[in-house]
Amino acid sequence: MIPIGARPSFLNLKIWHIRCEKCGTIRWPKLPFAKGKKRHTGRFAQFAIDLLHWMTISGAVRVLAVRWDLIKVLHKDYLHNKYQAPPLKDLKYLAIVEFSIRKGHCYMTILLDLESGCILHAIEGRGGIFNLS
Repeated sequence: MIPIGARPSFLNLKIWHIRCEKCGTIRWPKLPFAKGKKRHTGRFAQFAIDLLHWMTISGAVRVLAVRWDLIKVLHKDYLHNKYQAPPLKDLKYLAIVEFSIRKGHCYMTILLDLESGCILHAIEGRGGIFNLS
């Protein structure tokens, strides 16, 4: 859970599994404050992401007194959700820009939405095959 002041807080629950009388399968009840099989609350994840706006992952680890890999996973999930592929159904004008990224034959190809200026896709190389589904 979110720390209270400078002290970490924990929520210890005893959760009983539920057995279906018809088919005999065993299920765990869904908790509204924890998603899936996570060992932290959704509010804790949001608090950790908010801290990452102001400090490094190592700093957030020290403040929250958790492992580095937990904060890294939370950050990766946040970035994945925030920067998903943009919707292409309203795209009218597409620009393909190729430029050199260093001396020699090292190129970068970028696909742009000309109306908004948004980068849709970027790939190293020249004349590559794009998968924009």
